[in-house]
Amino acid sequence: MLKDKVFLSFVVSFLFLSFIAPNTSFATKVNWQKSQAPKLDDLSLASILYDQREYEQSKVVLESILSNDPNNKKAKMLLGKVDKKLSSRRIDKKTPDKITKKTKTEYVNLNTSIKPKETELILGGNTAYKKGVLELNRSKVEDYYLFGETYYKQGEYEKAAAKFRRILNLDPTDKRAMNYYLQAKALALEKIKAQQPAEETAETIESSKAKELLDKEQVEANIENIIKTEELVEKGLYDEYKLGPSDEVQVTVVGQGNMSGILSVEQDGTIRMPVINEKVKADGLTATQLAEELEKALEKYVKKPNVVVRITKYESKKFYVIGQVGRPNSYPMRKNYLRLIDCLYEASLPLFNKGAAPRRVKVIKPHPVYPIVKKVNALDVLMEGKYKDNVIIEPGDTIYVPWTVVAKTSSTVSDAAQPVDALLRPVYYIRTIKDWNNNDNNRY
Repeated sequence: MLKDKVFLSFVVSFLFLSFIAPNTSFATKVNWQKSQAPKLDDLSLASILYDQREYEQSKVVLESILSNDPNNKKAKMLLGKVDKKLSSRRIDKKTPDKITKKTKTEYVNLNTSIKPKETELILGGNTAYKKGVLELNRSKVEDYYLFGETYYKQGEYEKAAAKFRRILNLDPTDKRAMNYYLQAKALALEKIKAQQPAEETAETIESSKAKELLDKEQVEANIENIIKTEELVEKGLYDEYKLGPSDEVQVTVVGQGNMSGILSVEQDGTIRMPVINEKVKADGLTATQLAEELEKALEKYVKKPNVVVRITKYESKKFYVIGQVGRPNSYPMRKNYLRLIDCLYEASLPLFNKGAAPRRVKVIKPHPVYPIVKKVNALDVLMEGKYKDNVIIEPGDTIYVPWTVVAKTSSTVSDAAQPVDALLRPVYYIRTIKDWNNNDNNRY
């Protein structure tokens, strides 16, 4: 009977905390919080709510304090701060169209880069803005911020500006992205100026403004090219392999067997053609582009040369898979970019039966100071076909598949028990011999 009463009181308290308390108004919530913490005075509670950015609730508490004590200076000061926060929040909740018009000078030369379909979605009001952009593109914006901020720290300002421009394509009212974008562009321009020789003659001073305009156009063009390349990569249209040092190619010059053969790309990025003994640049070229360059080089020796190039060995670009997979190793890349699912299949997939944690896979893009580490849910990619986390793998990237907590703990305990097991092994051996002897005696 006593057990039934205890169980019934537990159920009633659980239902109250789960359904009744969360659905009360702000004032009722505040009173309920106060009843749960009787040692906390009203002003401290209002201050805590302010620190937690619960400004509406903090205002309710402060107004109740001032109704009882109109001369409370601390409550008046904190209420002023709360009102400022609430007023700034209302300004931020204006429609994107109004914000764009108000800060029109900050969006110089940006309107041409914003895609019409996205602006129609964004300018449809607050509902379309929140549901259509933030919900559908939240993961993209998070990725762009991760890469953009890291590129900014690395000093890759044009790459950083490209990432923040793509955020602005999705959300033109993102002031943080706008500030980053303008700063990254300015720093990219300064980087170009620093690489140029400094001369202070009359002619250079006169042409400095024209040169600055050309530099700005160059930075803008570089950013546009980076964005176009990224979009092509995401669509899988920019994956033709580009040669690098240590790759091997089979060069066939039609009708000229002595000029054909398997050639290796040297460390300086060139290949040496047989017979004519000339070096031709191969680094950064596709097989088709290298064939065209070889035809140009052979025009002096062969009439209308026809060259065919085929890649026979991929060595210049690699990715790495470590952790709980079937075959942790380094693997050559046969394309410029791969997807996570392709790399995991090549490494014989995560070892689910040996404690792999595919929900916490890390993709690491190395850097001496600021590496990029992105956490992805590979289980959704492999088992449910959710390709949001099927990220792009570039040359040099490392994929780490960790253990689960349970598997890691079990492995640690097992490793710790090995020395004890080694010490007790002679005892087990002696006991086993005694058991055998006893069994033999009992048998006769």
